[in-house]
Formats: sequence, C-alpha cells, structure tokens
Amino acid sequence: AQGKGQDGTRVGAVDATVRPRGPAVFSMAGNHVRESLLDGLWRFHPGNDPAWAEPGFDDSHWALIRPDESWTKQGFPNRYGYGWYRFDFYQPDGARRLALLLGQCISGGCEVYADGKLIGQTGTSQASRAPIGFARGAVLPVPVGGTGPRTIHFAIRRWAYGPIASWAGTRILDGAEIGDPALMAQRLQQEQAAFAREFAGEYSSGLLALLVGLTVLALFLFHTEDREYLWFSIVLLGMAAVLLLHLELNLGTIRFVVWRFLALSAGAVSGVATLLFFATVLKMRRRGWGGVACVAMALSPLTVAMIYFEWTGVGISFAVASLLTVPASMWVIVALAVRSVKKDVSAWLLLAPSALYYGDSLVAYGHRIAWQVTGNPKFMGKSSVWVQWPFPLGLSDLTTLVFIFALLVFLVWRFARARQQEARLS
Repeated sequence: AQGKGQDGTRVGAVDATVRPRGPAVFSMAGNHVRESLLDGLWRFHPGNDPAWAEPGFDDSHWALIRPDESWTKQGFPNRYGYGWYRFDFYQPDGARRLALLLGQCISGGCEVYADGKLIGQTGTSQASRAPIGFARGAVLPVPVGGTGPRTIHFAIRRWAYGPIASWAGTRILDGAEIGDPALMAQRLQQEQAAFAREFAGEYSSGLLALLVGLTVLALFLFHTEDREYLWFSIVLLGMAAVLLLHLELNLGTIRFVVWRFLALSAGAVSGVATLLFFATVLKMRRRGWGGVACVAMALSPLTVAMIYFEWTGVGISFAVASLLTVPASMWVIVALAVRSVKKDVSAWLLLAPSALYYGDSLVAYGHRIAWQVTGNPKFMGKSSVWVQWPFPLGLSDLTTLVFIFALLVFLVWRFARARQQEARLS
C-alpha cells in the first residue's frame, strides 16, 4: 500500500523510511467556490487518544492514506477498532457558513471534531457487539469563525467493527466534501437517491412478493383444504420480509446482528415452507433428503452467534449460512426434474421458473463460499445489469420476478381447475 507524499516521495503506511512533511491541508480556492472535494490523502493513526482531536496536536509523523479506501489495504492489515483521521482546511473567509459532507461509514461509525469540538457523528462510533451495519452519510455544520481567513483543524475518530470490517473494509464511502450547507444537503440527497435506485429492483421484488403472498393467502382462506396455498404464501411473505429487512439495513436504522438474525429466521421459515409446498404439489414424502434440508435451514439463524461473539468475520458466517441453504435449493430442482421425467404436469409447469430461481441462488452461494475459501474478490463481483428502465435490474432480480409470477399463474390455474372439478362432481 504505497502513496505519494506532498514532496513527491513514495511512502508506505507502516515501514516507510521517508515520511511526507507537513499536515494534510485542503483549501477553498476563492470565496466564490461553492464546494471543495476532500478526496486527497488524510493523516491516519490506529488507536484511540482523545488528545488527537486537539488542533495543536503534531501529526506530522502519522501516515498519509486515502479515506475512501480501507486502511487495512493501506499498510494496516488486521487492524480494526479505533483509528483517527486528521486534515486541515484553509478557508479564505472565516465568516462564511460551511458544512462538512461525510460519506457512508461501513462497519461502524465516525465522530467528527472541528478545532477540537465535536460537531456530529454517524453510525455507531463507540465499541459495541451490535453496531449499525451501514451508517448513512451526514451533513455536519462547521462552526463559523471570524471575518478573516482561518485554518480549520478536522479530526475524525473512526470505529470499525471487526467482524464486518474484515469483510467489507474500513473505508468512508466517497470520502468527504466541504462547502455551502444547502449544496451539501443537496449532494447528500443525490447520493441517497442514487443509492436507493441501485437497490430498487430488490425492493420491488420484496413488494411484489408481499402483495402476491397476501393474494395466495386469500386463496387458502377461501379453501383451507388446499395446504399448498398456505405454504406458498409463507414462502412469499418470508421472501418479502428478508428483502424489506435489507432495506432497513441500508437505511442505517437497524443493528447489524439484529438484521442478520431476523433475515436468516425469515429465510429459514420461507425455505422450510418451500419444501412443504413442493412436497404437497408433487405429492412426495417429507422425509429423507427433504427432512435434512429442513433441519439445515432451521439451523442457519444460529450462525449469527459467530458474528456476535466475534468468533469469525461476517464473510465466514455468511458462507456457512449459505452452505446450510444449499440442500433445500438442490432438493427442489432434483424433485421437479424427477417428477418431470415421470410426466407430472405440475412438475413440467414449475421446472423452468424454479430451476432459474434456485439455480441462480446456488451460483450466488457458490461464489460466496468460493470467495471465503480462496480470498479472491472476483467471486463476489457485482452482477451485471440486464434492464435499465424503470430502474436497474440484475439477473437475480429478474429470476425472482419470473419465479413469483410463474408460480402465481400456476396456483391460479390449479385453483380454477380444482373448482371446475368440484362443480362437475356437484
């Protein structure tokens, strides 16, 4: 992890023989400039000392690193917990109102000091076993100085939660900006809108699952002898709960371990209901491989203990939870394929959408497990966008939508056929 100091020399964050001289300084070039990007190098040091917030502290011996990249990749490997950033900002007109726009903090939170005074914080800035997973960005007002030029000394105490930081890094997304408060608020809204649009496909799938789940539940209440409608409504409602909980996580309104436990519990209920649904529709026994898959799904919420007690990182915990869900996905695909060979009409209708949905899930699980085993981040590459309008949709989003629509059509067809048969018998 090498960088360039202000004097042009290449330095490392730990064992450099030549350190850059002078503080990390940013300036506003003229009174008419409305904003200034703070995307250069900041001073950094691991540890926690309140004296590091003071403007007179000498930080010339600290390393210079980028705030929008993880410090674990810039010469401080396996260092989690507390770390401090420092930089100075030169303001030509001290009477002008300024605000600091701080990007999203992954795996913890930040406390921001200006000239030694706390001006705000984001996320969970104190050590905790249950921190906010992804702290949202914030606009923090900077105290007004005198009428003349001044230098503002900023210090940011960053706390990084080890289990998440070992997986997602310790960076501050998009770094920081400083400028007019109204402009900074507008920039924050733009960033949040872009972030929301990125996950719009996932949340629309959750909303669709909720609406279709309630519709199928109404079909079951109309004819309670058909248990497949009950199981599939639970499948969809559990799916909706998982996706809507993910929304809460991205909004920074739920503790990470709480989100993970609730999401895994909803996923386990949905997974067990999936097996019961297909076993009912295909008239198969609920023992053997299907029973093992049910037990494995039921055990997946217990993997949260690996995170809460900090036995391992989030990535390993996620990989183990994914491994426990593999038997259920494989059982569905194999059961439908076997029944299709036996010329079961229901299996024929369900095979293609189910194979797409659960096949995509198996590939995602395989990538996640391979990433943890090999450490190669290419296995967790972002899925390509297949549809741009009305919002970005990836392959997983499309397979989910196809699966929900296809099974809804199947159940409506099955419901109508059963009612016609009842009418003929009557």
